[in-house]
Amino acid sequence: MGNPLKYPKLRWPIELRIESTGDQRFLLIRDPVGITRDPLLLVPDVAPIIATFEGALSVEDIVK
Repeated sequence: MGNPLKYPKLRWPIELRIESTGDQRFLLIRDPVGITRDPLLLVPDVAPIIATFEGALSVEDIVK
């Protein structure tokens, strides 16, 4: 389980929250440590997929 490309893992701490702009909702991912400056905005539907990025499941397992 050493290959991070095969077994994706998010580093912590990381801020995840749902934001709304008008009639659109986004999953905001922000780095409170400041290693990356800009937040990432994604559609909320990807939240269950991102929740699996703990380094235990392979990409193939996540896709199933």
